[in-house]
Amino acid sequence: MMRHAGKPPGPHDRVLKLPDGRLLGYAEFGDPAGGMLFFFHGCRGSRFSGAFLDAAAKERGVRVVALERPGFGLSDFQLGRSIAAWPADVLEAAQYLGCERFAVLGFGAGGPYALACAAMLGEQLSVVSAVSSVGLPGSAPPGRLRSNVEAALTSLLARRAPGLYVRRLARNASAADRAILPRPAARATLLKSVREAFRHGSRGVVDDAALLARPWGVDFAAFSTSPSLWHGEDDRDVPVSEARTLAGAMPGCAATFVPGAGHFWLLEHAGEMLDGLFPGKQ
Repeated sequence: MMRHAGKPPGPHDRVLKLPDGRLLGYAEFGDPAGGMLFFFHGCRGSRFSGAFLDAAAKERGVRVVALERPGFGLSDFQLGRSIAAWPADVLEAAQYLGCERFAVLGFGAGGPYALACAAMLGEQLSVVSAVSSVGLPGSAPPGRLRSNVEAALTSLLARRAPGLYVRRLARNASAADRAILPRPAARATLLKSVREAFRHGSRGVVDDAALLARPWGVDFAAFSTSPSLWHGEDDRDVPVSEARTLAGAMPGCAATFVPGAGHFWLLEHAGEMLDGLFPGKQ
């Protein structure tokens, strides 16, 4: 049975203790009385990435709980973990929060974790979605955060030279992303999230990148809830060709490819995506 690890200072800094003693960090956004959506952050993210959905979720009556994977933010590192083990943590969080049925959404590197839930959590899932998700293992060159040196540089820039970090992030991005990233709200959320990702150093980030490059251990044939996939056609982080391959590998996948959109389109178009996932909430 999970229990709270202590009185949290606010909705964005909450910690649960799992049955094995690990701490699981999370933050809440959107409508506290709404239907539950668990949000899984990207490779440079943390619980603060849930703010991407905050305003749109409030308008649509959706409660967003942004969970941090092991080694990110407030969540303890877990030696020898796997992507396939993540649904067990999600289920524990849902039980603690008193939610019997819920949706999951994975952004970027969080996509495979959402798909793992689709294969393992059965009828408890109402909606499963992967947004700007990484592609299948072997579909792309090793990620930028695969080494401790690269990860440490990302952390250093985000903390000490935020302007340079954003410019570096935008250097090879699509035109749509280059327009989004410098905007004050997007920039502030991204920087806050990436700084928190490295709260305990680069170990968790590097371990996560290594897991994504290996077979995920997710049986697509076991899906009880057909996933939806949303991807920008001008995504330079994860080319749309990889997204099409991923969608084709998943039975029943409903794929939406957004013309002209880049990797970070969710930051400004969360409402459109939530309307597609929860049509009754419009």
